[in-house]
Amino acid sequence: MIKVCKQCGKEFKADENKRLYCSRECQWASLKKQRPTAICGYCGKEFTIKRVDVPGKFCSHQCQIDSLHDERLQRLEVKRIQREKKERERAEKKRIEAERIKAERTKRCEICGKIFFGDAKTAKYCSVPCRKRADNRIKENRLKKCDIIDHSISLIGVYHRYGGVCQGCGQLLTFDHNPNDDMYPSIDHIIPISKGGNHTWDNVQLMCRRCNYIKCDNIISE
Repeated sequence: MIKVCKQCGKEFKADENKRLYCSRECQWASLKKQRPTAICGYCGKEFTIKRVDVPGKFCSHQCQIDSLHDERLQRLEVKRIQREKKERERAEKKRIEAERIKAERTKRCEICGKIFFGDAKTAKYCSVPCRKRADNRIKENRLKKCDIIDHSISLIGVYHRYGGVCQGCGQLLTFDHNPNDDMYPSIDHIIPISKGGNHTWDNVQLMCRRCNYIKCDNIISE
């Protein structure tokens, strides 16, 4: 069988199919042939490639491990930066929302002019005394529509006049309840002021807040 030597290119007669070189000298020369080199992707060192068909990226196994470790650290660092960025954005949104709510609920009292932070959106007064003063002003404005105003009328006086009994539901009322409770005593005008009634003793009666609210500005005939 005639073959061509891989080292010198001469033709030779081969007794075996696996024989690639014409002589031992050509075989040794092939083994001593300089192999290709490459640059390590981690340390930058030049190294000899052991297998031409499978060229490596690193000069040693340790460089490969160190490279993988550095890549993992870089990925973790990128994730940390992204997480911190999201946290800053979330904190900034909360701060802006808090400032918006504070700006919406920071109001000026309509009675004393004091700046206050109201928990409710409809808050108009900074304190209970200011709210009571506002209620008194509303009552005074309503009473201005009356032809006759008796300034001696008070809630305590009306309460004792009727013995603390509600003229609507007949229940005994006390001042132990919260002023906003339905069973708290209140003054009712028999003929509403809006319909020509006056603020006089013969036109007022005692009612609980619930009955007063139900009666509204109606005239109840006996």
